[in-house]
Amino acid sequence: MFACVFDGLLTERSGDRVGVLSNFPTFMEIKTKIQPMVRVKRKFQVTIPNRIREQLHLEVGDLMEAGVSGGTVILRPKAVVDRDVEQDIHEGLEDIARRRTIGPFKSVAEFKAAIKKYEVASLKKSAPRISRASSKIAGKRG
Repeated sequence: MFACVFDGLLTERSGDRVGVLSNFPTFMEIKTKIQPMVRVKRKFQVTIPNRIREQLHLEVGDLMEAGVSGGTVILRPKAVVDRDVEQDIHEGLEDIARRRTIGPFKSVAEFKAAIKKYEVASLKKSAPRISRASSKIAGKRG
């Protein structure tokens, strides 16, 4: 029986069996645990390392929320929502709460048919109606 180090693992060889004696981290495990260092530059700017930018899918011009927690600087990617969109979301959530919904649908075709039917019904409800008095003024018989 002998022991050897292979890829950072201390192994024991006894006959045809190889067993792990110790779980030393491999080089790749050590490499992934090492956090990149950044330097604070003039005007207190820092460059976010490429690996982190790729993980978060950050692009030039993206907004981030900055905060501090327990002595640690925290940067969170944020999305800006237009006030009109925010109002639309609020109205949609209100519709859901009041059960003013349609669906679920088994197919896209079924969904499209329901939307078309809903739009036609909405147009009929919102179409301007001509009263008898206004039709007489316009010269029409009611």
